[in-house]
Amino acid sequence: GEGVVIDFVAEGKKVLEHYCSLFNVALTYADGELDPTKQRNAVENAAGQSWDIAAVTPVEAGTLVDPFKRMASAGPCVLEQITPVGEPGEDYGQTSLISQDSFEMGYKVTSALCQKAGGKGGIIETRGPASHQGSIARHEGFVAALENFPDMEVLETDFGNWDVQRVRQLWDTYVNRYSNIAAGYFHNDDMAFAGLESLKAVGRTAAIGACYGMPKAI
Repeated sequence: GEGVVIDFVAEGKKVLEHYCSLFNVALTYADGELDPTKQRNAVENAAGQSWDIAAVTPVEAGTLVDPFKRMASAGPCVLEQITPVGEPGEDYGQTSLISQDSFEMGYKVTSALCQKAGGKGGIIETRGPASHQGSIARHEGFVAALENFPDMEVLETDFGNWDVQRVRQLWDTYVNRYSNIAAGYFHNDDMAFAGLESLKAVGRTAAIGACYGMPKAI
């Protein structure tokens, strides 16, 4: 996984553990810790072992292609989860890509935020990693939704990289730079909470929304 520090990933790990227990499957889980190098080392190690099923969610696209190919060539069912390990649609021996519609997520959340803001004011987008295909699609959904709200002004669109400390620093800057923040769109819940704390710290409010809808966010 990308890193269990992300609420969505931690919940996903619980789901894996639950279903593996139901079907008497032994689960080995490697935490990527949001670090491409650490994740690469873990997947390299996994590629040298024998598995029946392997599933990989890269922190950054392209970093795991070689060990992923080796696992796939060894014969197990190898899955891409959430985002491709390399270029979308390219054959790395994967059995399938299991993912959500990130474009739709971005489109619907951004539309709801703009409606909540009354269709006017500034909006800030806080994205995942630049190479993350799911994050790229969420950004595309964000851009498409804004075509329906011509009076919304994009103040910033920057990469939070799922890192809540980085996002807090970004938003501490934003709340001092802009007086017209009406909405904030985040590519996951954890980053949204970081942005919300920045707003609270200066006594301000805005329409805040994110993808995933984990228990804390709900």
